[in-house]
Amino acid sequence: MSAEPIQKRKLDHVVPGARFGRLLVEAVVPAPDHVFGKVARRRPWVSALCDCGKRKAFIVDAIARGDVKSCGCKLREHRKEYTRRHQPVNRKATGKNLPA
Repeated sequence: MSAEPIQKRKLDHVVPGARFGRLLVEAVVPAPDHVFGKVARRRPWVSALCDCGKRKAFIVDAIARGDVKSCGCKLREHRKEYTRRHQPVNRKATGKNLPA
């Protein structure tokens, strides 16, 4: 086993061109301006292109751990499908979810 810290070895595979879920890592970037806090700003960030076409910045360790797999499009698609399956099409006909 190598003498490198575990954290260092874990992040080595997050390089430009690597794919994680729907994300394709493009480049290492500085922390975005909207990020506050010393810890988040000190961590390494990468720019990634999602399969849906959206480009977004992520903390490297979140991608390496598998916490992040898309820009958020996967969640939106899941919610849309869930709503389509479980919500009545004609609310007036069922009498549910009507305001008083």
